[in-house]
Amino acid sequence: MISVLVRGCGFRVGSIAVICALLAAPPAAAAGAPRDGTAREALIGQVGSGHVRTGILYDLVAPLSGIERFDGSEAARPASLRDWKQLYHELYRASLD
Repeated sequence: MISVLVRGCGFRVGSIAVICALLAAPPAAAAGAPRDGTAREALIGQVGSGHVRTGILYDLVAPLSGIERFDGSEAARPASLRDWKQLYHELYRASLD
């Protein structure tokens, strides 16, 4: 059991209830993040687009695809259609153009 303080009253709840409450709450970063692209522009400004020779700044996206697994080595498995779509989406979003 986990002790949780809610509205000034301490009580015990199960870990499932805590997990559900955390999943239901909006992420702190997303709750206050501007949606007009200023954070993106600030990051590009810090790095400087002239220093990015490929035109892709992968730090602009959440790395959900595991792109590092697709390195062309013998051990790398082929990308499924689902993997390819996610990879394409991330690279498209990370493009500076």
